[in-house]
Amino acid sequence: MVLRTAVAAIAVAGEFSLGHAVVDFGWAVVAAAGIGLVIGLLTVRLRQRLDDPVLNTTISFAVPFLAYFPAEEVDASGVLAVVVAGLVTGTLGSRRFSARDRQTQAVTWTTINFILESAVFLAMGYQLPGLVDDARNETTAGEMAGLVAIVVGLLIVLRFLSLAWPAVSDVLARGTERGDLLRDRLDQFEEKLDAMTPADEREETRLSWARHRLARGRADVAFEEREPITARGVVIIAWAGMRGVVTVAAVQTIPAGTPHRATVVLAAFLVALITLVLFGLTLPAVIGRMGFRLESAEEKHDSVQALLRQIGESAIDTVGPVEEQTIDGEPIDPQLAAAMKERVLPRVLAGLREARGARPDTIEQTMIIQRRYLDAMRDSLATERSIGAYSSATYRQVEALLDSVEQRAGTS
Repeated sequence: MVLRTAVAAIAVAGEFSLGHAVVDFGWAVVAAAGIGLVIGLLTVRLRQRLDDPVLNTTISFAVPFLAYFPAEEVDASGVLAVVVAGLVTGTLGSRRFSARDRQTQAVTWTTINFILESAVFLAMGYQLPGLVDDARNETTAGEMAGLVAIVVGLLIVLRFLSLAWPAVSDVLARGTERGDLLRDRLDQFEEKLDAMTPADEREETRLSWARHRLARGRADVAFEEREPITARGVVIIAWAGMRGVVTVAAVQTIPAGTPHRATVVLAAFLVALITLVLFGLTLPAVIGRMGFRLESAEEKHDSVQALLRQIGESAIDTVGPVEEQTIDGEPIDPQLAAAMKERVLPRVLAGLREARGARPDTIEQTMIIQRRYLDAMRDSLATERSIGAYSSATYRQVEALLDSVEQRAGTS
């Protein structure tokens, strides 16, 4: 969006209006966000009704174009619309799409992402001789070198400055025992919530939302104390802030005929290349010299098991105990209920293999009950992910485990 506004300013040199540019910028952002949101919601609703992973993946290819072109037609940001549509799809996909669909699309889009990134640099390589020739007609080699050096320097300085305030705030907060103060406030807030008695469903929803915010607040305090922002962390985060394919792709959207276009495109390519090589190749060495303590395999396992227990307990609270489940108004087989309670649920509902030799009606009951608990666990996982008490890797691992259970349940 900033690049687009700058190009527009160049195009109307001498007649540029800051107020008009701000209005256009605001419209481009708001309209793009709205279009991306609508496209994301509509396509998710459509795709969740499909039971064909090939067709579902094919529609996912169309989502970026469905968001981009309408946004561009109304002078909004097509790129931002695509980003919003992708965020909506990713957020809702964990609940609305099947495990088979998610895994198929993950592999497909990882492959497409690799191909597209490679294609952008390949295309730039083909264009590079022509760009160099055009840039020589616009600027000298010394000016180009100076421009690239200035931009790289600014990127480094701005990257570190953008992280300075969070680091300083974290240090000051630790010095003033901010965590204890926040915990006291959260405890007081929890006491108020416990004293409330919702009178209707609307108040119950608001109370549930407030408890969710309370859990999020406690998770944030615990995370700040567990993983404070240190000087070493600032260095690593800043070092990892390299510029790559997005910069190269964005700069090529500058319309042909724009003054000094070749110089800008070539400079962007050189900046991306330098930052990728300089920071990308040296990042492992920098991380190694910082002396970070890696999370052990045992700690990772404990985090996954803790999250599984948490969402499992939440699923039981939501669905109810196994022995109280009914199917079409009829209670399930008592022996099946005992087996699921003792073996299946503790193993994250992965009990169909034990049921292979059972009667057909028992297998069907097992699948139905597993589906109920899996759906409840997915809802609980989405809630826990929004709270953020665990690491991203833990959430991904648990979701992958639920996906594998779902696939076994669907194919056994």
